[in-house]
Amino acid sequence: MHPLLPEERNVRQRPDGSWYNLEYAKPITIQDNCWLAANVTVCGGVTIGEGSVIEAGSVVTRDIPAHSLAAGNPCRVIRALTPEDRMI
Repeated sequence: MHPLLPEERNVRQRPDGSWYNLEYAKPITIQDNCWLAANVTVCGGVTIGEGSVIEAGSVVTRDIPAHSLAAGNPCRVIRALTPEDRMI
């Protein structure tokens, strides 16, 4: 996460002389057995549910539920993954 205004993006000094800025990171959670295809971007604060598939080039800006097929920019759930998706 980062400020949008340029003057807020500058490094600042505390009264004690230490430096800080207003940028910070939010955690990303990718649960077990997920597959993220090529060039997927996951934004901070997002959780991708267990067993989900994210298609190539997607930008994940919101949580994805477990066992979902999702794609796009912004990434959206296309459908749930089911036993009919088995290859064998």
